[in-house]
Amino acid sequence: MRKLFITMVLALLTISASLKAQDESLVLHYDFRSVDGTTVHSASGGGPNATLKNNARVETMGEYNVLSLGTANGYLDMTPAAGDLLKASDNYTISAYYCVDDNASLDGNGYFLWAFSTASACTQTEGKYSAYRLNAQRIATSTGGYGSETGFSVGNASAKGRWIHVAYTENATTGRLYIDGELKATISAMPRNSTNYGNATIQYCWLGRAPFSGDSYLKSTLVADFRLYNRTLEATEVSKLAGETRGLEYAYEHSPEGDNSKLLAAIAEAEALVNGSEAGMYMPGALADLQDALLMAGNIAAGGYSQTLIDRHVAMLTDAMSVVRATTGMTFDMGSLEAAYDTNRGFIHPGGLHTQADFDRIKAQIAAGNEKVVSAYNILKNAEYAQPTIQTYPVETIIRGGTTGQNYINAARGATMAYQNALRWKIEGNTSCAAAGVRILKAWANTCKLVSGDSNWALAAGLYGYEFAQAAELLRDYDGWGNNGFENFKKWMLTVWYPGCIHFLRGRNGTWENIGNQGGIRPGHYWSNWPLCNALAVISIGILCDDVFIYNQGMSFLKYDQVGTFRDPRTDDLILNDGCTEFWGNLIVTTSESELETGAYGKLGQMQESGRDGGHAAMALGLAVDIAHVAWNQGDDLFSYMDNRLAAGIEFTAACTQNETGLPWTNYKYVDCRTAWHNGWLMTAPAEPAEVRNYWGTVIGHYEGVKGVKMPYAEKAYQQMGIDAGGMGGTSGGYDHLGYSVLMNTYDGLAPADKVPTLLTPRMEYDGQTIDHNELGGLKNNYAVDTNKALPRGKTVRLMPQLPEGEEDTGNWKWNTGETTKDITITTDRSYAYRATYTNKNGIESQQVFTIAVDGDCVPSQSATPYIIYNGETISTDTLTVFYGETVTLGIWGTGGYESYQWDNGSNGTTLVTRPLVRARDFAGAYINQGGARSVCQFHIDIQNMRIQTIVNGHVMVDTVDVTVNKGDQVVFGPYVPDALPGCSYKWSSGQTTRTVLIDSAAVSGTYTLDYTVNGEKGQIVYTLLVNDDKDCAIANGEYMIYDRYNDTYLTANGNNLSCTMSQKASGEDISTQVWYLENDGSNYYNIVNSDTLFLTLAAKTSTTTGRYPFAFRQALGTDYYELHNKYPYYWLFGSDGKISVSKSKQPTTYPLMLIPYNANAISNPTIQDGGATAIYNIMGQKLSQPVKGLNIINGKKVMVRAR
Repeated sequence: MRKLFITMVLALLTISASLKAQDESLVLHYDFRSVDGTTVHSASGGGPNATLKNNARVETMGEYNVLSLGTANGYLDMTPAAGDLLKASDNYTISAYYCVDDNASLDGNGYFLWAFSTASACTQTEGKYSAYRLNAQRIATSTGGYGSETGFSVGNASAKGRWIHVAYTENATTGRLYIDGELKATISAMPRNSTNYGNATIQYCWLGRAPFSGDSYLKSTLVADFRLYNRTLEATEVSKLAGETRGLEYAYEHSPEGDNSKLLAAIAEAEALVNGSEAGMYMPGALADLQDALLMAGNIAAGGYSQTLIDRHVAMLTDAMSVVRATTGMTFDMGSLEAAYDTNRGFIHPGGLHTQADFDRIKAQIAAGNEKVVSAYNILKNAEYAQPTIQTYPVETIIRGGTTGQNYINAARGATMAYQNALRWKIEGNTSCAAAGVRILKAWANTCKLVSGDSNWALAAGLYGYEFAQAAELLRDYDGWGNNGFENFKKWMLTVWYPGCIHFLRGRNGTWENIGNQGGIRPGHYWSNWPLCNALAVISIGILCDDVFIYNQGMSFLKYDQVGTFRDPRTDDLILNDGCTEFWGNLIVTTSESELETGAYGKLGQMQESGRDGGHAAMALGLAVDIAHVAWNQGDDLFSYMDNRLAAGIEFTAACTQNETGLPWTNYKYVDCRTAWHNGWLMTAPAEPAEVRNYWGTVIGHYEGVKGVKMPYAEKAYQQMGIDAGGMGGTSGGYDHLGYSVLMNTYDGLAPADKVPTLLTPRMEYDGQTIDHNELGGLKNNYAVDTNKALPRGKTVRLMPQLPEGEEDTGNWKWNTGETTKDITITTDRSYAYRATYTNKNGIESQQVFTIAVDGDCVPSQSATPYIIYNGETISTDTLTVFYGETVTLGIWGTGGYESYQWDNGSNGTTLVTRPLVRARDFAGAYINQGGARSVCQFHIDIQNMRIQTIVNGHVMVDTVDVTVNKGDQVVFGPYVPDALPGCSYKWSSGQTTRTVLIDSAAVSGTYTLDYTVNGEKGQIVYTLLVNDDKDCAIANGEYMIYDRYNDTYLTANGNNLSCTMSQKASGEDISTQVWYLENDGSNYYNIVNSDTLFLTLAAKTSTTTGRYPFAFRQALGTDYYELHNKYPYYWLFGSDGKISVSKSKQPTTYPLMLIPYNANAISNPTIQDGGATAIYNIMGQKLSQPVKGLNIINGKKVMVRAR
């Protein structure tokens, strides 16, 4: 360690001397070496002195003096004279080094590193300034207040705990911001200093203070070597300055040496925690983090480090131990990554809009010649979209809304085609129709990736999402899906459709929370048809995918007030849209007894869109009817929910289709997310007439055919509709409903009383409470993430279906779990739809379902994908290699949204930022979806201690040791090794002991050898520098062998008009094929002629035709290495296979050739005499004990050696 310290001190002497270097353009320079009380003298000759203010002070840090801004309001006042220097030049550079303490805050306004300003307290419109602040790493010049800034922000706050170099250059109106030598931005149209400031005085020139009265000072920060040049530094000059941060960092970490007694105590405490008997009680990731912190702290405890670094590692250990203890008793369930999802969840299949009982009834009606049903069936059978030959045109992105690119009609038609073909298959058994339906569904699932557009995307998601799901529900039992076809389709519904639908329901495109607009939340911003179609889609997907949680989510928006604004009865006049508009209580705004209503329970119900227009009012009702019908098919009576509220809304809307007058009305005000409550659209009467759409057969079929309830207004709408068809046409409205309501819902008139099922209602006992509804789990859904997703496991629930008051219990109960009692008690060990079937005294069955969603027992995210953020780049991977001491951010992408996370160190953030990584590590994280299902991802991070590289003009060339550069280029040889890595030392062939060597202005080629020890491992790297000459070289006329030093081959003539090759050394008379005469034309262009008087051509062939001096040679400066090119110029490439490429590039690269004067008397096997002074080297300059095949340098002369 002491040797390493001495080595680094020598390096620092070099670096600090470099920082002292002056040039005439450096007009202001504070290196903080000359301080007299509070006066800081400029190191730049005539530059102005500065004054330390408040508690700012200058401290010694190893070989450096640095400005410490303190913990209060310290700053450096550079006086107006500094402002005069800035104003005097339109071409200038500001350079500074700084280090913000780990615990310092950069939150909020202020935190300026430097500021040159005409005012001490600028405003939005007053004060001109040029400044750089660290809270956003923003460089800016203002022509008048912060409202008139021009500049650039990196966007995030500066890093802390390490030294950083920042430089800003300006050339006329072009500014460039560099951080640690890297160009972050080029900013055009920057104000010129001369123009901007004019005759104004830049009076306030500060380090560490903002030019605004309320902004924070820059605190707990060190500043070193502040410079102002009156010229624009080049990028290479900035890069050289940035390279000095390593010296500052070393001094910061090592000088002066601190007291490590607290660190040793913390290490002992941490080791006891890791190795103690209670270690098994902690989360494994937290323990591994502590072990990493111990490894790093152990290196520091060896001695030779500053108190700053010691205290940092004490804090790291203390924090890591605190995290470990906080995980006491926690567990991380890795789960079974391969476990298949159990689809036996109690749902009826098919159980969407239609059940098997419907199809059995329809088949019987057709067979019996029921005129209405036969006519309806023929409409289906002859429909264009119901033909098995119909073609669909899926798109990758469905677009609805916006000015261009709308293609949603393709999806509407595709879902309609699949649904109508599915109906035909279920009714007539036509397998061609089933195959067509599956073909269409699979085509969309294999193609479509996204539903998009303006806000209308949500309509597309809801409408076509429910229609695709309903079609697939009918086809689920068809055996022609192919391998995993149906599973892949369900995955498509869960990844493309469900996330958008549930996002809309929970957030309403951000309007529910309504951040940034007036008046607070706006859950009712969207008219009811928007959330209705999305709720229908969610319910349909839940059934299709056998997911009780998703089903409950959809039902929760319809049955429960998610906002808390509903009152029953609503007596306000007027009523506001202050709740979710799909909730039954808000959807049917009011219900009123009316003399106009002679059936339907005697009430009429004004609906949420009744005052909007007839088309949307009809659409919303149709969606509500379909939702209730799907729920009924699963055993849940939404038709009767909230005292038959939907029936009142149906009759009201039906009356509007007939232009009925005198309907009861309560004034209703619609207010959107941008409007105050006292404004908005006041609706004072129903909008008539309402459209008659294709769902009235469902209404009449349910109320009259099943329940025996007369619906007089609905009958009129039904008669007006006639026998309906399905989706068709070229506009969206033709596809809002799937139609065929008469075909699918025709019964034999009004059901007599003895054929009406007994209407059951739900009741449950759970957690000491009696609950009069039939869902548990997944019922709380709004814009906030709620980790209490569903019922915990191990609880008991009593399920108690209720008979109507006065109904005699026949005792004929049967549950889908096998029980035959009226009430059952279940344990929450799985999510399930528990269904009771009751048979009344007339033998008519009715059902009541209880959907119980248990936490975690739902379909897991279908695309939980790990990713890693490294150096600002997001990489879709679970494995990565990083450098010692670096950190990465781990994350998991999933679908569905509103997710939560758990990591194996006990944290539950969206991502996991690792602690500094010092060894190979495994991590695990779980993406937990809305239903609590876990998708576990495992990560592996490997550690790299060193990367071989060369830097040319600031450009890092990885895994490169041989470079070819131009004269004057800057080259840095040396590997990248993290500063945090212990046990490192370096020694170059030049004697330097730094990690890198700098060739500031390349002038001559050379070889640089580095012997290193990195983390205890020893090795050697040989770097080769080849420097291009800027002109071709002169070569004496004569015979040469043209030798490829990389491949140990020679340019060889193979006969007239044949291609030349690079071949092994010839012997005997064949040597003549490898001997070439170079003839200079006087301007360094050459004929290259074989000894058989064959001229080398531009095509790398030989010819008897006399050449026209087509070739030239470029020599690497300081070597005997050459490149061959033609006059265009194209440099030739010589392959390891002996082939020659004649159009390599227009720049020399590797200088592969050597020109060996031909000597017919070359030795075949030279030896060294005992005691002789013979010196033998290879062509790379390495000393040899014996000559090798090819060219050798023996006693200073080139000698060709034949095969030994």
